[in-house]
Amino acid sequence: MLITRWLEGAPLSALLDGRTDLLPEGWRELDPGDAADLAARLLGHAIYAPAACTGWMHADLHPGNFLLLPGGRLGMLDFGAVAATPGGIPAPFGQLAAAVLAGDGPAAIRLARQTGALPPDAEVDPRLIIELLHPLAATGADTSFTYSRGWLRGLMAHLTAPRFAPALRSLTPPPEYALVWRATLSAAGLFAQLGATVPTRGFHLAYSPGFRGGIPPAQPQQRDAALRYAS
Repeated sequence: MLITRWLEGAPLSALLDGRTDLLPEGWRELDPGDAADLAARLLGHAIYAPAACTGWMHADLHPGNFLLLPGGRLGMLDFGAVAATPGGIPAPFGQLAAAVLAGDGPAAIRLARQTGALPPDAEVDPRLIIELLHPLAATGADTSFTYSRGWLRGLMAHLTAPRFAPALRSLTPPPEYALVWRATLSAAGLFAQLGATVPTRGFHLAYSPGFRGGIPPAQPQQRDAALRYAS
């Protein structure tokens, strides 16, 4: 049985574009920065909590699929693309992020092989894997992280840097993890468009058992630290 419900609200794009006249009660009264931070916190829970609680994760995360509802609430639309997450966020995802934060190259290589992302006979410099994935993992190094469009542009430039080509040629995300990886990157993109300060580490600790079990202590955020390899 499919049950649908009509939602009255403003598209998330109204907040992104500064169209405050369209925002409903509970949103238009907020300072733009506070509204962006609230939207990002609600987005984070809406994206990651279902994966942990229901075994499904929305995998088509763009502004058109979210509505700002009266009372400072958030609505999520269009579940045509979802990732199956039986047991929650796959443990290797969080374990890999923890290994990257700890600078543990051998563990990162082991986890990549364990998930099938790296063939058993592929030879990849562990330091290159740590360097490649560090900007994403570093968003969970401290209690909060401030995203920005500049950070997102730097991340894309970092991931496509020529020096990572040898590692990227060997790394192939397993099909069963493809949508989860897509959702993770898309969530970061939404946070960056909002320019929000996000408790990313808290989301990982709450919803990612693999991260929770292997994470090092929090480190204070340094400006541009997450992209120190991207210059």
